[in-house]
Amino acid sequence: MKDRKDIVTGEPFYLTDGGRVHFYYDEEDDGYYLCGGLWTRAYKGYNGRDATELYIPNTINGKPVLGLDADLFDRMVHLTSFVVEDDHPSLRLWQGGLYSKDGKQLIRMPLQYRQKVFRVPDSVECIMDSALCNPYIETLILPHHCRTIREYGVPCAKNLKTVYLPKSLQSIGFKAFIFTSPQDVFYEGDEDDREKIEFADTGFHVGLMVAQWHYQWEWPKE
Repeated sequence: MKDRKDIVTGEPFYLTDGGRVHFYYDEEDDGYYLCGGLWTRAYKGYNGRDATELYIPNTINGKPVLGLDADLFDRMVHLTSFVVEDDHPSLRLWQGGLYSKDGKQLIRMPLQYRQKVFRVPDSVECIMDSALCNPYIETLILPHHCRTIREYGVPCAKNLKTVYLPKSLQSIGFKAFIFTSPQDVFYEGDEDDREKIEFADTGFHVGLMVAQWHYQWEWPKE
Protein backbone atom coordinates (compact mmCIF):
# COMPACT_ATOMS: atom_id res chain seq x y z
CA MET A 1 0.00 0.00 0.00
CA LYS A 2 2.86 2.40 0.74
CA ASP A 3 3.88 2.42 -2.95
CA ARG A 4 0.42 3.33 -4.22
CA LYS A 5 0.60 7.10 -4.39
CA ASP A 6 -2.37 7.28 -6.75
CA ILE A 7 -5.50 5.29 -5.94
CA VAL A 8 -8.16 4.53 -8.52
CA THR A 9 -11.40 3.09 -7.15
CA GLY A 10 -15.11 3.09 -7.80
CA GLU A 11 -15.82 2.80 -4.08
CA PRO A 12 -16.12 5.74 -1.67
CA PHE A 13 -13.21 4.34 0.35
CA TYR A 14 -9.79 2.72 0.04
CA LEU A 15 -8.00 0.26 2.33
CA THR A 16 -5.11 1.04 4.61
CA ASP A 17 -3.62 -1.66 6.81
CA GLY A 18 -6.86 -3.62 6.42
CA GLY A 19 -9.19 -0.80 7.40
CA ARG A 20 -11.44 1.42 5.32
CA VAL A 21 -10.70 5.11 4.84
CA HIS A 22 -13.57 7.12 3.39
CA PHE A 23 -13.35 10.20 1.20
CA TYR A 24 -15.50 12.64 -0.73
CA TYR A 25 -14.96 14.91 -3.72
CA ASP A 26 -15.24 18.68 -3.35
CA GLU A 27 -16.21 20.23 -6.68
CA GLU A 28 -15.25 23.77 -5.67
CA ASP A 29 -11.76 22.74 -4.58
CA ASP A 30 -11.51 20.08 -7.33
CA GLY A 31 -10.03 17.50 -5.02
CA TYR A 32 -10.69 14.94 -2.32
CA TYR A 33 -10.93 15.11 1.46
CA LEU A 34 -10.60 12.12 3.74
CA CYS A 35 -13.41 11.77 6.29
CA GLY A 36 -14.68 9.53 9.08
CA GLY A 37 -17.44 7.91 7.06
CA LEU A 38 -20.24 8.49 4.59
CA TRP A 39 -23.98 8.40 5.16
CA THR A 40 -26.19 8.53 2.09
CA ARG A 41 -29.26 6.67 0.88
CA ALA A 42 -27.09 4.50 -1.30
CA TYR A 43 -24.21 3.92 1.10
CA LYS A 44 -23.42 3.94 4.79
CA GLY A 45 -19.98 3.18 6.16
CA TYR A 46 -17.41 4.15 8.77
CA ASN A 47 -13.65 4.00 8.83
CA GLY A 48 -12.07 0.79 10.07
CA ARG A 49 -11.48 0.57 13.81
CA ASP A 50 -8.63 -1.93 13.55
CA ALA A 51 -6.36 0.04 11.23
CA THR A 52 -3.01 0.84 12.83
CA GLU A 53 -1.38 2.75 9.98
CA LEU A 54 -3.07 5.51 7.99
CA TYR A 55 -1.69 5.79 4.48
CA ILE A 56 -2.64 9.05 2.72
CA PRO A 57 -2.30 8.85 -1.09
CA ASN A 58 -1.29 11.76 -3.30
CA THR A 59 -4.34 11.43 -5.52
CA ILE A 60 -7.63 9.55 -5.75
CA ASN A 61 -9.07 8.94 -9.20
CA GLY A 62 -6.62 11.45 -10.64
CA LYS A 63 -7.55 14.31 -8.30
CA PRO A 64 -5.36 15.53 -5.42
CA VAL A 65 -6.01 14.67 -1.79
CA LEU A 66 -6.35 18.16 -0.35
CA GLY A 67 -6.97 17.59 3.32
CA LEU A 68 -8.50 15.67 6.21
CA ASP A 69 -11.77 16.20 8.05
CA ALA A 70 -11.48 16.20 11.84
CA ASP A 71 -13.85 13.21 12.17
CA LEU A 72 -11.44 11.06 10.14
CA PHE A 73 -9.89 9.78 13.37
CA ASP A 74 -13.03 9.31 15.46
CA ARG A 75 -13.33 5.53 15.04
CA MET A 76 -9.72 4.78 14.13
CA VAL A 77 -8.78 4.31 17.76
CA HIS A 78 -5.86 1.93 17.12
CA LEU A 79 -3.84 4.14 14.78
CA THR A 80 -0.16 4.29 15.62
CA SER A 81 1.32 6.06 12.60
CA PHE A 82 0.75 8.10 9.46
CA VAL A 83 2.38 7.50 6.08
CA VAL A 84 2.65 10.44 3.68
CA GLU A 85 4.77 10.59 0.54
CA ASP A 86 7.53 13.20 0.40
CA ASP A 87 6.00 14.64 -2.77
CA HIS A 88 2.43 14.80 -1.44
CA PRO A 89 0.79 17.95 -2.90
CA SER A 90 -0.90 19.17 0.29
CA LEU A 91 0.43 17.37 3.35
CA ARG A 92 3.71 16.62 5.07
CA LEU A 93 4.86 14.43 7.93
CA TRP A 94 7.13 15.91 10.59
CA GLN A 95 8.36 13.91 13.57
CA GLY A 96 5.29 11.70 13.36
CA GLY A 97 2.74 14.53 13.16
CA LEU A 98 0.62 15.70 10.21
CA TYR A 99 1.03 19.23 8.85
CA SER A 100 0.04 21.19 5.79
CA LYS A 101 2.67 21.19 3.06
CA ASP A 102 3.92 24.66 4.03
CA GLY A 103 4.02 23.73 7.71
CA LYS A 104 1.62 26.51 8.70
CA GLN A 105 -1.21 24.22 9.83
CA LEU A 106 -0.91 21.55 12.50
CA ILE A 107 -3.45 18.95 11.44
CA ARG A 108 -2.73 16.19 13.96
CA MET A 109 0.01 15.79 16.51
CA PRO A 110 1.97 12.51 16.65
CA LEU A 111 -0.40 9.70 17.51
CA GLN A 112 1.98 8.00 19.91
CA TYR A 113 3.17 11.15 21.69
CA ARG A 114 3.67 10.34 25.37
CA GLN A 115 5.82 13.23 26.57
CA LYS A 116 4.57 15.76 29.12
CA VAL A 117 5.67 18.79 27.10
CA PHE A 118 4.64 19.50 23.51
CA ARG A 119 6.26 22.43 21.74
CA VAL A 120 4.40 23.20 18.52
CA PRO A 121 6.86 23.79 15.63
CA ASP A 122 7.76 27.42 14.90
CA SER A 123 6.26 27.35 11.40
CA VAL A 124 2.70 26.69 12.64
CA GLU A 125 0.22 29.56 12.41
CA CYS A 126 -3.00 27.59 12.86
CA ILE A 127 -3.99 24.73 15.16
CA MET A 128 -6.63 22.81 13.21
CA ASP A 129 -9.81 21.14 14.47
CA SER A 130 -8.95 18.33 16.94
CA ALA A 131 -5.22 18.66 16.19
CA LEU A 132 -4.06 18.51 19.80
CA CYS A 133 -6.27 15.79 21.21
CA ASN A 134 -3.84 14.11 23.61
CA PRO A 135 -4.31 12.85 27.19
CA TYR A 136 -0.59 12.91 28.10
CA ILE A 137 0.66 16.45 27.56
CA GLU A 138 0.86 18.64 30.64
CA THR A 139 2.54 21.67 29.07
CA LEU A 140 1.58 23.10 25.68
CA ILE A 141 3.81 25.73 24.06
CA LEU A 142 2.48 27.54 20.99
CA PRO A 143 4.99 29.28 18.67
CA HIS A 144 5.40 33.04 18.39
CA HIS A 145 3.62 33.30 15.03
CA CYS A 146 0.55 31.21 15.87
CA ARG A 147 -2.60 33.16 15.04
CA THR A 148 -5.53 30.78 15.34
CA ILE A 149 -6.75 27.83 17.38
CA ARG A 150 -9.70 26.34 15.50
CA GLU A 151 -12.85 24.86 17.08
CA TYR A 152 -12.06 21.77 19.17
CA GLY A 153 -8.37 22.48 18.60
CA VAL A 154 -7.22 21.20 22.01
CA PRO A 155 -9.99 18.85 23.15
CA CYS A 156 -9.85 16.29 25.94
CA ALA A 157 -6.30 17.11 27.02
CA LYS A 158 -7.26 16.04 30.52
CA ASN A 159 -3.77 16.37 32.01
CA LEU A 160 -3.03 19.80 30.54
CA LYS A 161 -1.76 22.07 33.32
CA THR A 162 0.22 24.83 31.62
CA VAL A 163 -0.34 26.70 28.34
CA TYR A 164 1.98 29.23 26.68
CA LEU A 165 0.13 31.58 24.32
CA PRO A 166 1.88 34.07 21.99
CA LYS A 167 0.92 37.71 21.57
CA SER A 168 0.25 36.95 17.90
CA LEU A 169 -2.81 34.83 18.79
CA GLN A 170 -5.93 36.40 17.26
CA SER A 171 -8.74 33.88 17.75
CA ILE A 172 -9.70 30.81 19.77
CA GLY A 173 -12.48 28.75 18.23
CA PHE A 174 -15.66 27.18 19.60
CA LYS A 175 -14.96 24.60 22.33
CA ALA A 176 -11.24 24.78 21.53
CA PHE A 177 -10.25 23.75 25.07
CA ILE A 178 -13.25 21.60 25.91
CA PHE A 179 -12.67 19.02 28.66
CA THR A 180 -9.39 20.63 29.72
CA SER A 181 -8.56 22.40 32.98
CA PRO A 182 -5.18 24.14 32.77
CA GLN A 183 -3.97 25.83 35.93
CA ASP A 184 -1.68 28.46 34.40
CA VAL A 185 -1.65 30.43 31.15
CA PHE A 186 1.60 32.23 30.35
CA TYR A 187 0.75 34.95 27.83
CA GLU A 188 3.33 36.88 25.85
CA GLY A 189 1.21 40.03 25.71
CA ASP A 190 -0.36 42.22 28.37
CA GLU A 191 -3.97 42.45 29.57
CA ASP A 192 -4.89 44.90 26.79
CA ASP A 193 -3.52 42.46 24.21
CA ARG A 194 -5.58 39.66 25.71
CA GLU A 195 -8.76 41.70 25.18
CA LYS A 196 -8.05 41.67 21.45
CA ILE A 197 -8.21 37.87 21.25
CA GLU A 198 -11.50 36.76 19.71
CA PHE A 199 -13.05 33.98 21.77
CA ALA A 200 -15.80 32.19 19.84
CA ASP A 201 -17.72 31.40 23.03
CA THR A 202 -16.19 32.07 26.45
CA GLY A 203 -18.67 29.72 28.08
CA PHE A 204 -16.89 26.76 26.51
CA HIS A 205 -13.44 28.01 27.49
CA VAL A 206 -14.10 27.84 31.22
CA GLY A 207 -10.94 25.86 31.93
CA LEU A 208 -8.82 28.37 30.04
CA MET A 209 -10.59 31.46 31.38
CA VAL A 210 -10.46 30.51 35.06
CA ALA A 211 -6.78 29.57 34.91
CA GLN A 212 -4.25 31.94 36.40
CA TRP A 213 -2.99 34.21 33.61
CA HIS A 214 0.59 35.50 33.73
CA TYR A 215 1.36 38.42 31.40
CA GLN A 216 4.41 39.51 29.38
CA TRP A 217 6.07 36.19 30.04
CA GLU A 218 9.31 35.11 28.39
CA TRP A 219 9.11 31.96 26.32
CA PRO A 220 10.67 28.81 27.76
CA LYS A 221 13.90 27.77 26.10
CA GLU A 222 14.23 24.37 24.50
